[in-house]
Amino acid sequence: SLRYGDNQHYALKNVSFSVKPGEKVALVGRSGGGKTSLVNVLPRFYDLEQGVILLDGVDVRAVTLNSLRAQFSLVSQDIVLFNDTIY
Repeated sequence: SLRYGDNQHYALKNVSFSVKPGEKVALVGRSGGGKTSLVNVLPRFYDLEQGVILLDGVDVRAVTLNSLRAQFSLVSQDIVLFNDTIY
C-alpha cells in the first residue's frame, strides 16, 4: 500500500500480482487508477507504506538500487521520433 505524504487516501491499497519469468506486462486503465504509482514503487522511487515487493523471491529493499532498476524497462505511450516536420 502507498500514500503520498500526509494524504489520507491511498494511491495503492492491497495490490497483489505475480509476473512469471520472461512475461511482459502492460498497465492500462483510467486516469488516476494507480498505474504511475505502481510503476514508481517497483524500482523504489517510492517505498511502500505496507507490504513487500519480491523479485525472484527477494525483497527489493535488499537489492542495490542500480541492480534493481536495471531489471525494468518503460515504453511510453507518448513517443516522439522527431520534434519537427519531415519536410
